[in-house]
Amino acid sequence: MTKRIDILNAGAKLFAKRSYDAVGIRDIANQAHANSSMISYYFGGKQGLLIEIACKFIELYLQGLDVAVEESTTRSEFIDNMVRRVITNARTHRNIYLVGFKELYSQNSPEMKKLKEEFETSRWQVMERMFSKSGGDFRRSRLEREIIFKATSAMVVSDYLIGDGLILDDDILTETYARVISDLLKNGVPRVRTQVEAE
Repeated sequence: MTKRIDILNAGAKLFAKRSYDAVGIRDIANQAHANSSMISYYFGGKQGLLIEIACKFIELYLQGLDVAVEESTTRSEFIDNMVRRVITNARTHRNIYLVGFKELYSQNSPEMKKLKEEFETSRWQVMERMFSKSGGDFRRSRLEREIIFKATSAMVVSDYLIGDGLILDDDILTETYARVISDLLKNGVPRVRTQVEAE
């Protein structure tokens, strides 16, 4: 691993554990076993490091959606595949995902706002491709699209956001988790509750 990757991973780990504002340059340097000037050299500072982590999150998330679209012919299949792809990426790149979800929508710098807008546009283009492919139409206002994305994403990675990742750290529990989240997205809470009660 290069020192640049060490620093990126150290920043992601600390930002995920504490938050961007609670972590200093020295904390990152110590975690990466690097000189603090290397953070400026590679990333232009702590903000640049956060932007790099957010870009990695966006890249991983969009790749997962693209693959889900390619693997799917119906909306139902797409939801199943999308949930599994996002969960797999969240498990493999846990800190990147936690930082992406936590910081992309809470930081107000011009760079982060621009990234967020580009992410939402790209993500919605993938979604529209899926709905076109499956013969549907999914026109929504910008606000509705943002709410749908945040709600869907939060639901898919809710165990990381509010459950310390205890379910998603277990292979067997992850299968049940993915199935229930997919069912919630496809059928809504009342239908899923009825299904669970019947089991």
